Amino acid sequence: MARTSTPTFIVELPLRVPQAATRELLVRLEIARQLYNACLGDALRRLDLLRESAAWAQARALPKTAGKKPNPHRRHAFTAARETHGFTQDTLSAFGTVCKNTAQWNAGRDRRDPRLGAHET
Repeated sequence: MARTSTPTFIVELPLRVPQAATRELLVRLEIARQLYNACLGDALRRLDLLRESAAWAQARALPKTAGKKPNPHRRHAFTAARETHGFTQDTLSAFGTVCKNTAQWNAGRDRRDPRLGAHET
């Protein structure tokens, strides 16, 4: 059955902000881009190392199913390999925090108004 569509309207309103706020927004977006690319590059490096490891090859060799159910041993083997090579959300988050602190993007700023806070990192 074909999906019926309703008329849709998009309104674009220009954002009027002071020049200082525009500059601050552009700086924060640039910092976020650099941090994202650093984390992505490190994650891809870790992924390559993970896929080259013997533990990953052994986990792939295990059967996918065991009695019509997903094989829990295979899942645990993949999880152990990921944790061994630091390819988890926690380790990548920690790497992002280290990058932020090393770059000192928040240097000289008030603690209540960081350029890049913990949640963005």
